[in-house]
Formats: sequence, structure tokens, C-alpha cells
Amino acid sequence: MAIDEVKRRLGPPDDIAVHSNSDVEKGVTVLRYGTNGHGTFATLGEVNCANGKVSWVLPGRYLPPPSTKVISETELRDLLRRLYRPPFPKRPSDDAIWLIQAGNSLIAAGKDKALAAIQEFDQITRIRPYDGGVQGCHWLMRTIFEVPEDPGFFPCPRIGAYFIPQNRKDSPRHPIILVDDVPFSIFTGALLRGSPEPVSYDLKYFRANCRIRTTPLMPPDDPFESYQKMLKSRIWPYPPFDPKAKTSYIVPYAEEEGYALKSLLYLVRTAYRPEKMGTYEDAYINGLDFDKFHQGFLATGAHWDPVRQMYVPVDGKVLLDDMRKLPPGREQFEGSREIPTSTFDD
Repeated sequence: MAIDEVKRRLGPPDDIAVHSNSDVEKGVTVLRYGTNGHGTFATLGEVNCANGKVSWVLPGRYLPPPSTKVISETELRDLLRRLYRPPFPKRPSDDAIWLIQAGNSLIAAGKDKALAAIQEFDQITRIRPYDGGVQGCHWLMRTIFEVPEDPGFFPCPRIGAYFIPQNRKDSPRHPIILVDDVPFSIFTGALLRGSPEPVSYDLKYFRANCRIRTTPLMPPDDPFESYQKMLKSRIWPYPPFDPKAKTSYIVPYAEEEGYALKSLLYLVRTAYRPEKMGTYEDAYINGLDFDKFHQGFLATGAHWDPVRQMYVPVDGKVLLDDMRKLPPGREQFEGSREIPTSTFDD
């Protein structure tokens, strides 16, 4: 189908984007419908056109849209926008700010509306995992739902081969560890041949077996103390460092501690961003960095702002995520900058 015929049938798009500079040279454009501003989430879908003709369409629907008896279209589109994360270089699927902000929106909406929104979000984003679809919603549900009494833990999503603790009841949300409402992540990646388990499998489990929490996530003013509490508790799934033990793991900090510390730095990045985290996932971080990072955070005088849903330094000037330079394959929104926004804004 020609691009002019798409516009005739659907009307003019609300936004137009491209997916990389090379795509511009190839004449690839994306007609985006249901946005509420340049670069915002296309709640109604996208039509990708190459050389003036349609190449693919989102969503590739496998389930009907949620019933309006469960959630109105206005409510659904609002939650979809809150679930969406604008593309940002090397932002992980377990971004702690997103887990809290999107999670609190879903908590406020209630279980049925939350799951309806996640289901629709998965359909729209499942072939574009950088939008937070695929893995992100797995971790989001393990953050905002209460652990069922039987069996006492959530099943781990089948997204490849990755570390799973032997005692699941000690780490019931794995790979998320929730301490003082801080969603730490120890997901180190997965090896996979084939396709990961879709979010729809998780949706069936959570719909049938779990209750959504009734209070919003409210991290403490000093989440570094929560981090230390986590490392000292049974919920930390790795053995502590023992200088007398004759093992291959001999460094003087907790095994895989760097992953949890990195998720903490993602959470506080609106107030404190150490130079070592300038490239985010590219930075090598371990437990020896903790005291330096903790003191650096305290020096900002930051506190958790329950209205803005983020850590704010004493001068009130939050740090921005700059999206103007994105890696190939990501959408290019020229001149765009993102700041995490409150899920309870007016």
C-alpha cells in the first residue's frame, strides 16, 4: 500500500519519525498515530513506510483491545503513555525510575486496568523491545504485585538462561529485590536461542494468582542505606565475601554487587550522576565504589519528592537524560531531551 493511501484511510499522522540516520537515506519514515507531542508514545500504532510504501504496521495484534467495561480509551491511552520510555542510550529494561513511576500509575489504576494496559502495551511494543515492552513489563509486574502466599514467590520469566537462586522464597521477586520500596535489580542478562517468553504468559499468571499492592512505592530519602540493608539480609541471593574461603570468588565485596549498585545509580540519576556513570552500562562498577557514591549523593542534599516521583537535589535542579545522540536503530527526535516526570502530575 502506498503512503498516500495510508494517509487517506487513517488521516494525517500525529507525528512522523525515522529510526536512524541511515533510514533517512533509504527513504524510511514512520507515521505515528495517537501521540500527544513529538516523540511521545503512539498509542494507536505506527505505520512504517519505505520508499513510499508500507513495510510493516504496529501493533501486530494477536488479542483484541481491552474492553471499555474494564478500562476506558482515555484511561488506557494515559497509562500507555506512562508505560512508555523514550529511547535513551543503553537504558536498561529494569530502569528503577521507570519501575517506580510507571508502577505507581498502575497501582493507582488498580489490578484490572493495570493488566489491561500492560497487555495493550505489549502488543504495541513487542517487536520494539527498547520501548520497555518485552523485558520491562516482566520486571514491572514483579515490582508492583504482592507475592502470593503459595508458593511464596513469583515464577521467573523464561527469557533465556540466567541466574536463578536455589531458595526462591528468600528472593521471591527475582531478579527484582524490593527493599524499602526501592526496586533493585540483579538481572545480569540472559543467553537465548529463539524467542523469549512473551509478557502475555506473565499476564495470565498475575491475573489469576496475584494482588496488586494498594499503596504507592515511596523510596526513602537515602536509598543507599536500603542498599546496605539488602546486602546484609537473606534476600541477597549470593554468598557473602569470605576471605578465608577457598573459592574462585575472591574480591572484597558481594558477588554481582555492581549490578545492584548500578540500578541504584539509575534511580538517583536525577539528583546525582557520578562521572563514572557517564556511559551508564559501559561503566564498570563494583562494591568498592559504594562509599564514594554514597558520599557524593549525600553532598547533593537530595530527597525523594513524592509529587515529582524522583530524587531532587537541594537546589531543585534535576539532571536531564539527553536523548539527542542515540545509537543506530533508535528513533531520532531531533533536539529532544527527557526528564523523568511524575506519574501523579496535574
